[in-house]
Amino acid sequence: MSRNTRQEMLFGALSALTGSHVVGLASQFPDVPKMDIENYSVLSLDTGEDTPTKTSGTPKVFKCPSDPTTHIIVRMLTGKEITLSVNPEWSVNILKELIESKTGISTDQMRIVFLGRSLEGENKLSDYNLTECSKLHLVLRLRGGGISQFAIDNNLLSPGYDYDFRNINDTKAGRTYKRGGMVYKRPCGYMRYALNVIGKFDNGNDTWLGSSNSPGEWAVSYHGTDPKFADPISKNGFKVGTRNLYGRGVYCSPDVQAAAIYSTKKTDSNSRKYKIVFQNRVKTSSIKLASDNGGPSNYWYIEDPRDIRPYGILVLECS
Repeated sequence: MSRNTRQEMLFGALSALTGSHVVGLASQFPDVPKMDIENYSVLSLDTGEDTPTKTSGTPKVFKCPSDPTTHIIVRMLTGKEITLSVNPEWSVNILKELIESKTGISTDQMRIVFLGRSLEGENKLSDYNLTECSKLHLVLRLRGGGISQFAIDNNLLSPGYDYDFRNINDTKAGRTYKRGGMVYKRPCGYMRYALNVIGKFDNGNDTWLGSSNSPGEWAVSYHGTDPKFADPISKNGFKVGTRNLYGRGVYCSPDVQAAAIYSTKKTDSNSRKYKIVFQNRVKTSSIKLASDNGGPSNYWYIEDPRDIRPYGILVLECS
């Protein structure tokens, strides 16, 4: 597969996932807004049937219900960030009103994501364990409004580290691998698009990204792109604000097939179907096993989001 063909597949998959038209690289389309994929959770876009009103562009006056006590950062899909003073006892709806007063974006167009989970309605911000300078992601509901086109920032990708796993079967060949002292189940069947992470963490020390199972290397995990993957047991009794049965944190899996369950097929404008999964590195010492609390053996949870780093976008073209 040529580089151009590989890129076209990625653009088609991201278009299908987001509901927007990903036109290509920003260098080729300098006037189109850039898509920021710093955090994989922002790609869990709402594709429901509701049709929101368009952004008015006129910020409303925000009436503060009580004194703010902490600061949070809200990042938009384009990469723009705003810092807000909030009170953990405020509801999510109040936070949306505050964001509307700062941006002019209608509250009914907003979806707010923290650690892969949507913040909902009258739930308090404290229910989501927000702390000082927690970073939330603001995603626009794209049906009926919002930005319809994006370009991919050239600096986001690292094509030299792309890898084609589509015709590889490690199980059949009897091959095994390790990363960070943990079994590495390679994403056989997928095309991997590498994110540009070299030199961007730990003061430029890339030991965490090693491939020789050396000390300091981080393990590999996978994360689905559907919002429900961040809380895979929510439908089995876990409610916001209570203790998660298997542990509170960012959920992922060492098995791409387990993660793929939480990535439903998405269809682009050319009727091509895709599944997308994110490939991450996880600090080995921070891995908590869901099975230790009676959960499934193929789930991990990471309490500190700084200890999980996406480094690849996996695309599977489906029939």
